[in-house]
Amino acid sequence: MSAALLAVAGWLLFPQPTSAQQNAVPTIHIPYFSGGANPGQGAIFWLGKVEHGTNYADVRIAYDDQAIVVILHVFDRRVSYDDQANGGSDLTEFDSVSLYLDTQGDLAAPLAAGSRRFDAAISWWEPRDGYQRAYTWGGSGWKAATAAFETEPGFRAALNDDSDDRGWTMRYRVPFVTMGLGSAPAQGSVMRMALALHDRDEVDKPALPDQFWPTGAAVDRPATWGHITFGVPGYTSPSVVEPQVLTLRDAEDGVIAPDAAVGGHSECGYKYDPNYFDGWGEANYAGYAQFNVQNQWDVADWPCFSKFYLTFPLTSLPQTSGVVSATLTMYMFGNAGYGPDDAKPSYIQIARVAEDWTEKTISWNNAPPVLENYTWSWVPPVDNANDHSGRPRTWDLSRAVADAYAGGEPLRLVVYSTDGDYHSGKYFWAAEADKEVRPRLDIMWGAAGFSLAAIPVKQMIRSSETAQFDVNIRALRAGGSATIEAGASTPEGLQIAVAPPQVTAPGGKAVVTLKDTIGTPEARVYRVPLTIRSGADTRAAELIVFVNGRQLFLPAVRR
Repeated sequence: MSAALLAVAGWLLFPQPTSAQQNAVPTIHIPYFSGGANPGQGAIFWLGKVEHGTNYADVRIAYDDQAIVVILHVFDRRVSYDDQANGGSDLTEFDSVSLYLDTQGDLAAPLAAGSRRFDAAISWWEPRDGYQRAYTWGGSGWKAATAAFETEPGFRAALNDDSDDRGWTMRYRVPFVTMGLGSAPAQGSVMRMALALHDRDEVDKPALPDQFWPTGAAVDRPATWGHITFGVPGYTSPSVVEPQVLTLRDAEDGVIAPDAAVGGHSECGYKYDPNYFDGWGEANYAGYAQFNVQNQWDVADWPCFSKFYLTFPLTSLPQTSGVVSATLTMYMFGNAGYGPDDAKPSYIQIARVAEDWTEKTISWNNAPPVLENYTWSWVPPVDNANDHSGRPRTWDLSRAVADAYAGGEPLRLVVYSTDGDYHSGKYFWAAEADKEVRPRLDIMWGAAGFSLAAIPVKQMIRSSETAQFDVNIRALRAGGSATIEAGASTPEGLQIAVAPPQVTAPGGKAVVTLKDTIGTPEARVYRVPLTIRSGADTRAAELIVFVNGRQLFLPAVRR
């Protein structure tokens, strides 16, 4: 069965995701765990700022066969909770989180019955029943619903007093049956998701403004939410001729590849001790020759947390290149810890960001958020912390480089870890270090005929509506062109148009529109063969259109 036909819950079909570069929507790929979701090896992203009246949160996410698991580590100066909460309390008036999930197949659809909200507030010894709520969209507002899900709070704070705290945590476990799904979504499926982080610093004063993921999301408009995909996409390299390797490293062969550290660095932001909310989030480390990547489970230690940003230009790749593979190498020379036996392995994630930044002004608070996450790698401690020669550690960034190159963008990266152990920080050399140990990107590339991506813009339609696919073609050789031909649908019933039918070098986009002509209410699935020819190079693709998809009853399938 085609991946695009996989169904869940016996009633709802999910379209296949496009890359974040294609749709400019923050996209988090969630790792799957067969033996129970482990967010400590899941995906990580973040929201908010570290300052007096604003909270920040690291968000880890993973899933298994039964549920999605989300845990937030919230940096909060004053932790406040409602010690009199009851079934009618508004949990968002105190320190809490709202998790929004939308299971509709149409990623542009407004709120509907497939939209769900899960609120979870901090509590102390009280039963969780009074501190969590479930809602479904009722047409004009969120309606309370009876839904089985779990939340578990934690905190490093003296609750409801006027002393400064470090923060709190909230763990969600939301079963797929609670979302109206019979089982886990098929690998490659996509949902819309948003988070609202609620904050109250003084019990006798109003709540402070919310923080959102994605930044600027409107919780009543799911088209502004982020995307989560189930499973991590692989990369299929194109066939090329005359493959060769391009090596990019700052200050070599005219390459400018800046990097920067944000957070506590290797010194845990000691300049701001003990009032870390006064300036830690604005700290800048321009000119440092080394950086630290560190995170852990104990939210009390967030002053030591550190991220690393780096950017590689891709202008050295010829316009007709095909990316075969790409590897990031960073040189590690030390570990966090008080003694040589303290250090623990780190699970380090590499993600892309969308925005440029400046080394002299970047900070934890203004650094770009995750656009799309790509890869993880376990990084063991170095055996001899006094050996500063640098041990190479590598990450496969083939798909990240291909996506950035396809979008005409530099490769902008952020490096952070998801593990939870104490003393798991890792020290690496930066671009200001000796050239042999600066971060390095190796790209294997070759001359490609052209690249092809058929992107579903509107794949699920109702009777008599029109579906749309964008066919993006890149890297046509100078003077060349590609012809796009669409065959008849199987079964018959679609009116099909391709505009334009030919794309010239270096490439462009053709739009395929597919109008349902049957008009009857039963569920239908159409397949349309697509053939793209450029000289002797011929590629094939298949477009799949769902009509009245909510009425399809197919078995859940995992690949």
